[in-house]
Amino acid sequence: LHSYTPPMPTLLVDHKSNAVTSDEEIFQNKERIRETLLNFGIPIRSMHATVGPTVTLYEIVQEQGVKISKIQGLENDIAQSLKALGIRIIAPMPGRGTIGIEVPNINKETVSMRSAIQSERFQNFKAELPVVIGRTIQNENYVFDLAKMPHLLVAGATGMGKSVGLNAILTSLLYRKDPSQLKFVLIDPKTVEFTPYNPLLKHYLAVVPTAADEEDERRRAIVKKAKDAEQVLSSLCIEMENRLAKCGEAGVRNIVEYNDLVRKHKVEDDIMPYIVVVIDEFADLIMTAGKEVEMPIARIAQLARAAGIHMIIATQRPSTNIITGSIKANFPGRLAFRVSSMIDSRTILDSPGANQLIGRGDLLFSQGNDLTRVQ
Repeated sequence: LHSYTPPMPTLLVDHKSNAVTSDEEIFQNKERIRETLLNFGIPIRSMHATVGPTVTLYEIVQEQGVKISKIQGLENDIAQSLKALGIRIIAPMPGRGTIGIEVPNINKETVSMRSAIQSERFQNFKAELPVVIGRTIQNENYVFDLAKMPHLLVAGATGMGKSVGLNAILTSLLYRKDPSQLKFVLIDPKTVEFTPYNPLLKHYLAVVPTAADEEDERRRAIVKKAKDAEQVLSSLCIEMENRLAKCGEAGVRNIVEYNDLVRKHKVEDDIMPYIVVVIDEFADLIMTAGKEVEMPIARIAQLARAAGIHMIIATQRPSTNIITGSIKANFPGRLAFRVSSMIDSRTILDSPGANQLIGRGDLLFSQGNDLTRVQ
């Protein structure tokens, strides 16, 4: 699309945050951690603090001969001495040779979407589907490629930032991709979450081609009913099969190679846009539609990567009867906001930690084995 003008970052509000973590707060926390560990017979050789937007990471090196498990067992004692909510101990820190203690800041900083979009890290990030989700403890913007994941599972209790996280992902993609490269399928059983995206109907939203008139098409633009969701997901399965058949005929393995052939005029066809399927409140969809929805989702999750169809599923109830084994196995990317119990954290991340977050956009991101804390 030669005439397409991408949106300007000035459309977004720039939230200036005056929250500052003082040197005195860091010094006092260091002393309290040192004192608590010493009371339990654990001397510390060195300690280093890294201040993030909402959490400060204290990296400690214990004296030789002290077991890591001994420090891990003192999580609640350290939390009591610091009078802090949601302390998380990472023992050991991957590739660092230290033990990390994450402590929430007294004054928490707001991370602005505008600053994330304008950042060099996001603007220069080479990816098929680049997403900026927030800032890490090192105060760097955290960017990932959705196309490489290839699917993302989002979970967290009510009011902990899931919807804001989904909006951040959608906004990132809208700022970097034009309508010829990307289409969205938005499924919203809550009926109010994705309403602001209605104006994108003629550009970015993919709809089922059976819409009889314009009014019907507008109703289907953002899928709200379980019956419509079944139809849309079944249509996506057909689209996926058609795309895979085209790739097979052209002798290529995926959408990237196929689009390269189209650009070089070796194949007479239009460029295939990526399709990103976003499902909010997945638990509600499963409760009302059950197997009719679960089957096409599992098929798309297993096969659609090569066809350029990627899924993002969000739920506030990450229990095993909602996120079944077949779905979980095909969603390697996990994004966990605060959950109420350790069992929920293990379901979504395969490890504890999400139950110790502090809420309001504080999340753990897992891609493979490493957990990254992002605000």
